[in-house]
Amino acid sequence: MTKDRFTHLDYANLRAGSRVIDDCISVIETAGRLDGEPEAWLAEIAQCARRASPLFENAFCFLYDIRDLGGVRIVAGATAGDPGALDLIARTDAVAPPEVRMAAYLSRPVDTFSGLCGDDSGSEAALQVLREAGYADVIGVVGGDPTGFGCLLGGLLHQRTKASRETRHHWSRVAAHIATAYRTRRGMGGDVLDAADVVLSPNGQVEHAAADATG
Repeated sequence: MTKDRFTHLDYANLRAGSRVIDDCISVIETAGRLDGEPEAWLAEIAQCARRASPLFENAFCFLYDIRDLGGVRIVAGATAGDPGALDLIARTDAVAPPEVRMAAYLSRPVDTFSGLCGDDSGSEAALQVLREAGYADVIGVVGGDPTGFGCLLGGLLHQRTKASRETRHHWSRVAAHIATAYRTRRGMGGDVLDAADVVLSPNGQVEHAAADATG
């Protein structure tokens, strides 16, 4: 099947120079593919990000639903690196302060978890979940929209990391294209919950499962 791609990608401002620009372009191209099932699309984005940047050595990519502001639901996802990344993120979200959890999805399109938390001692439980799994931080590239649906590309980090201005600038472009691609996919494929195999609540409980996903 011929792969559909966006034709409006703004490469004019992403030309030559920095390696991070080349990294971002490769992920943008992958995100712009509109064929294939959601899980395969997410896996391709995660794998491409892992090849592109050390920030995503342990990458994950998932669709989320935050229409209920009391929590985040992971609708479908994929990993590249640590296969337990999605479970770890769900457990971290479950104990993060609500204001930090919502900021991760609603404020800046690119940041690290420690950058969002700052010196907030209320985030210690979430950071402890990460430490117990051998990590110290998470970077997120959030492609969301006002509907409450979105797609997040992330990476588990072994050190607390501050996202540089350059990193935020260039990866914010990736976030915007991921958001556009996901909106287009939703328009092509119907309601995301109807299509999902499994929906996880923030505490890791299965809230929705298709018949073939429950065995």
